[in-house]
Amino acid sequence: FCTLLDIINIIHQFFLLQSMAFCFSFPRRSLSRSLEAMSPDAVAVALMKLPGWRYTPAHTSGGKATLFKEFTFRDFHEAWAFMSAMVPHINAADHHPEWFNVYNRVQVTLTTHDVGNAVSFKDISIAELMEAEKDKLVASSNHHHKQ
Repeated sequence: FCTLLDIINIIHQFFLLQSMAFCFSFPRRSLSRSLEAMSPDAVAVALMKLPGWRYTPAHTSGGKATLFKEFTFRDFHEAWAFMSAMVPHINAADHHPEWFNVYNRVQVTLTTHDVGNAVSFKDISIAELMEAEKDKLVASSNHHHKQ
């Protein structure tokens, strides 16, 4: 049977997917034209709300600006659940990360190729969604382990 937390999570997922579908339902061509690289200062401000994420500017990494974070989970199952939970968000945004998984760790690198391998609002949005999904997964895992 479902707990109240499970029901709240399902409702949250529904509305998150609905908002993502709305945001990315515009024609791709017009979205691409309005997509711009963020300045290092804008990235720094956005990262204030994203603990553990690291920005690497293009001039220090062979011409590719990136956001990077390593997530650590309880075990492989939780790490894989995180990656699986992110798939609908990633596909809806049409913005796929470079990620690498070993047991309980998931390393994520984000960049936007459409703006010359720079960081864009798409990278920040995916990072925010990853943080929310991680928090939800950890809370759910803690809840189930207490029972």
